[in-house]
Amino acid sequence: MTLMSATLAQGLETLQRGNFVILAERVREDECDLVLPAQHATEEKLRFILRHGSGMVCVPMLEDRLHALGLKLIEEAPTKPGSCSFYTTVDPRYGGTGMSAKDKLQTITALLEDEVPITHPSSRLARPGHTFPLRTHIGGVLARAGHTEGSIALLDLADLYPIAVICELYDREEGDAMRGKKVSAFAKEYSLPVVQMDDLLAHYSSR
Repeated sequence: MTLMSATLAQGLETLQRGNFVILAERVREDECDLVLPAQHATEEKLRFILRHGSGMVCVPMLEDRLHALGLKLIEEAPTKPGSCSFYTTVDPRYGGTGMSAKDKLQTITALLEDEVPITHPSSRLARPGHTFPLRTHIGGVLARAGHTEGSIALLDLADLYPIAVICELYDREEGDAMRGKKVSAFAKEYSLPVVQMDDLLAHYSSR
């Protein structure tokens, strides 16, 4: 039986209840992201993301789902090493600018539920937009230890549908990613578990 750290186990239980976890990655980018199962997204939770995150709301998922939605890879040969695999940006077809919590919820719901590609008249998605679908690496978190892959790995372990909502925690005083003691204070204030990427990698490596 594979051992699991207490913080990872707590994080999975939190995700199963439909709440946020913080995924901390200290090596590649030294950043922390809010992670939410897309199936549990609500306007209230998206307002929380927009209030405390960078504003760049991303939706990691598997390649098959992106292709079913007719979304395309934006850049085949990114020049930034280790870059995320960004796909067609989207907004709700019938809504506002795509920036509000209400519009984000419509977008995420369509990414979860639509059974037709974006080109179909009944699609609820419009392009381009302000929400960023991401493709997880084919080898998962062991091949690329980024927040994209980490969020999908967490949902896999929690037996949840593999579409996540992630956003970098943002320190508005510094105009930069939230780090260190500020992340700890934030997690304590909102009773959010902090899952370390190292713990997630160690668990997958030992499976």
